[in-house]
Amino acid sequence: MKTVAILLLLTLAASPALGCAHTYTHDGGLMPINGRRLMEADSNETAAAAAASSCHWDHSVAGRNWPASDGSCGWTCAGKSQSPINVPLRTDATLTSKLRANLRFGTAKDVRVLNLGHAVQVEFSPPTDSRASVVVVGDSVYNLFEPSNPNRLSTRRINLETLQFHFHSTSEHLISGKSAMLEFHLVTKLVPTPGAAMPKECPEGSDKLCLAVFGVMYDLRAGDGSPKGDSTIQKIIDNLPKKCEEAGKECKNDVPGWKLDLSSFFPNSRYQTYTGSLTTPPCSEGVMWHMFPTVKEVLSERQIIQLQQALSTSTLEGEVVKNRVNNRIIQKLNARNTVAILLLLTLAASSALGCAHTYTHDGGLMPINRRRLMEANSTVSSSCHFSHSLAGRNWPASDGSCGWTCAGKSQSPINVPLRTDATLIPQLRANLRFGTAKDVRVLNLGHAVQVEFSPPTDSRASVVVVGDSVYNLYEPSNPNRLSTRRINLETLQFHFHSTSEHLISGKSAMLEFHLVTKLVPTPGAKMPKECPEGSDKLCLAVFGVMYDLRAGDGSPKGDSTIQKIIDNLPKKCEEAGKTCKKDVPGWKLDLSSFFPNSRYQTYTGSLTTPPCSEGVMWHVFPTVKETLSEVQLIQLQQALSTAILADEPVVNRVNNRIVQKLNARHVFASR
Repeated sequence: MKTVAILLLLTLAASPALGCAHTYTHDGGLMPINGRRLMEADSNETAAAAAASSCHWDHSVAGRNWPASDGSCGWTCAGKSQSPINVPLRTDATLTSKLRANLRFGTAKDVRVLNLGHAVQVEFSPPTDSRASVVVVGDSVYNLFEPSNPNRLSTRRINLETLQFHFHSTSEHLISGKSAMLEFHLVTKLVPTPGAAMPKECPEGSDKLCLAVFGVMYDLRAGDGSPKGDSTIQKIIDNLPKKCEEAGKECKNDVPGWKLDLSSFFPNSRYQTYTGSLTTPPCSEGVMWHMFPTVKEVLSERQIIQLQQALSTSTLEGEVVKNRVNNRIIQKLNARNTVAILLLLTLAASSALGCAHTYTHDGGLMPINRRRLMEANSTVSSSCHFSHSLAGRNWPASDGSCGWTCAGKSQSPINVPLRTDATLIPQLRANLRFGTAKDVRVLNLGHAVQVEFSPPTDSRASVVVVGDSVYNLYEPSNPNRLSTRRINLETLQFHFHSTSEHLISGKSAMLEFHLVTKLVPTPGAKMPKECPEGSDKLCLAVFGVMYDLRAGDGSPKGDSTIQKIIDNLPKKCEEAGKTCKKDVPGWKLDLSSFFPNSRYQTYTGSLTTPPCSEGVMWHVFPTVKETLSEVQLIQLQQALSTAILADEPVVNRVNNRIVQKLNARHVFASR
């Protein structure tokens, strides 16, 4: 996989519409990084187009619908060098100190805090003490490095002028498959520099911009449970405009006398650089991206929620709801490279980090222990209430008091790789003939839309266990060994998560379907030792499918089965729970119809909600079903609500847990 640092905005012709369902990958065809002209982000032409109702944009579907407007709005959101990306920890090259950026951004004055509706943004007068600069190789911003010789020294150093910074929640980039609760973007432009000719994309005297953006991940303060959080972030929150009749630059609040050290936002660590784009329309390419893999764990829960509450998006029929997220989905890397810069210049007055760390996807070699599976429907006290307001980051803190296992070493979801440790022979494949569901009822649990039914009498579904344990779905030393037992399954329910919980090779989808089953006594096959016959212990197997927007045809109809579920959602729910349900008489639902006719990836994980019990046999399909309409996505998301600050109910619209570390587990593919 090539991950490379990055560079500038280019004008792209509208790309052809995507085809039907596909498998997400991170490396497309070998598209050359051509030197296209930089589209100015705030040009009059673009502003006029954006002002038109047809070019209005929001984050309601995480930017999936933006490419369709490229042609009519002059955007480039379907380009081949788009941002954000899944930033790898292993890069294509490491650059010497002579090629690294200077991060002495200086002191911001005349500070003003804006709520743009789609982002919280901070602007200021250009710092007079800035020494910030980037290096360009040759005459083009696309020559930040040469892949054949990334440390070549025929360079020019160009000064930067800082324009503004803003936040995205949740993070837009991933760091080796991991997201964070917040992402900070400092936006700068290259400016004429004595003794150095400007790049050809933005020659001196023109009105074209060459941009460089510097990104930092923020997450919850680890360990101490401090409610204070980060002092700089708190000052921004305290100065957010209180009343905004309409999102825009007129919705701002001046902060007199604040002198803000812009370099204090950055960890004293290396960064990864690659060439990408703006992450909002017009999605102009050629942006020089600099992403820090070290996450600043300095935020309090309250700070995250307050920032999210500042975001709103107009959705169905002009109804304003709390959007609470303003991130674009991950884009394909295509043929781009990512390059690491070893060390930063020493930063003056750098803010103290909390327990900052670098996210990785493979921790220590923790063995997959054979722990007892906690029954999924165990009762917990009111103090053990959970919600998705922080994407599950706060659940492990309740393990001890609530009997959960959310800090375990075999947790779900994970970043599911397309390249697996082995491919299992057909004898080890699960049987997906789940049968026909009857007596169907649709529930709104507050944290999920769930569908229950009577156990199908025509089911033939089963999974294979090797030996006497559910942890022996396979043996890493010999994954195709045949001393197996096939155990029948009883289907319990299915439900949805939005956005998806699992990632497929670093890519998310708008919706993830989970069919939950349990292993049941089977003639001629002894039950696994974790759930022996006659006990009340459950052994679970879950089957996951990704859904996304219908590609190409713009059909408003969407998926017919999903639509029937939406049409039967309970309309009035005084309290989230199983009492909030609606029967669907006469519906005979073929459960096997949810699954693509393709292989799946399997691994041993956990429930993705408390109690986070481990030992769950996961089967996730990497092929994405592109069958949904935008209206369907919004309707499902609007059914979700979570009580947050001061028990104020808001529309949460997301119910996914963050990706967990893989640790020493293996992922296998079926045939």
